[in-house]
Amino acid sequence: MFRDFKDPGMRHAVLRLYRTTEPATGSEDLHQRLSTTGRPALVVWGARHPYLPVWYAHRQQDTFANTEVIVLSDSGHWPIIDNPVAVEALVTAFLHRVLAGRSDLTG
Repeated sequence: MFRDFKDPGMRHAVLRLYRTTEPATGSEDLHQRLSTTGRPALVVWGARHPYLPVWYAHRQQDTFANTEVIVLSDSGHWPIIDNPVAVEALVTAFLHRVLAGRSDLTG
C-alpha cells in the first residue's frame, strides 16, 4: 500500500477520502463488537498524524480493556514506515508480554 501511495492519483484519492469521511462513521458499531473480545491491544500512533489527532489513539482504551497506547513523536500516519525500528521493538515486547505463559494461543 505504501508503494502505491507514490502514485499521485492514489495520494489524491486517499486525501479526498480523508477529507470527506467523518472518522466517527461506523465507529460505534465497531466499538461494540470489539469491546466484547477481551483481547489486549497495542496502539502505536504517530504524534504528527495530519488528520487524526492523538486523542483518537487514547480513545482505544474505551474499546479495549487492556490497551497500551504508545505515541511516537517522530511519526505521522505510518509509524511503521517513519520509525520501523521503534515499532518492531514495541510490537515484539508487547507480544512477549501478552503471550508469556499462555498455553492457548488461539483464544
